[in-house]
Amino acid sequence: NMGRLLSCAVALKFDGVIVNRECVDPFSYKVLETSQGVAWTLPYRYASNEELIEFSQRRQFMLCAGSPRGRPLADLQSFGDHWGFCLIIGNEGDGVHKELLKHCTEVALPMSELMES
Repeated sequence: NMGRLLSCAVALKFDGVIVNRECVDPFSYKVLETSQGVAWTLPYRYASNEELIEFSQRRQFMLCAGSPRGRPLADLQSFGDHWGFCLIIGNEGDGVHKELLKHCTEVALPMSELMES
């Protein structure tokens, strides 16, 4: 899944990725193979949940968390006083960490009915 997420980040022209230390290694053989090596093209950094919150606050990014209960990202008319957004994707089983979710606007990422997750 990490390889596909990195590929999507490149395709959607994201500025970079922040990886929690609990995530799979974005430079593991399987991730690089799945992503066809796009991990090498993205700026990245490792950060804890607290560091991610601080990073986003310093840069005036809105924290958005992917959630089946959220509203479509396209429905956000503006980011208010924010300069951009940081999209947080949790794992399939547990989603975004509950403590981190408290700081986020929950957004839905609509998918085709042909896909399960």
